[in-house]
Amino acid sequence: MTPSEKANRLFWAKRRDEQRKAAVTLSVAEFVVEGNRRLGVNNACVSGTRFVLSGQGETSFPTWEGPPSMRSLVHRIVQEMAERFEISVAFRIDR
Repeated sequence: MTPSEKANRLFWAKRRDEQRKAAVTLSVAEFVVEGNRRLGVNNACVSGTRFVLSGQGETSFPTWEGPPSMRSLVHRIVQEMAERFEISVAFRIDR
């Protein structure tokens, strides 16, 4: 095994171990803030796309606003966040 193959194998083993950590529980508002932070650093994001809270009080849930072309980007960000964070209500991708 070459040094680069070994380094590659170690890199992916470390990534798998990192993903096995327990999920961090966030409030719905914190989830929205984190989603907007991730949208802001993504070069593919179109202006006007953002995560929002919909509903009132205890019935509020996270969703998103923006052009339909951004749905795949929002979906990818939510999938990444679902691996690391846990919230008390489901994210609604369909608006």
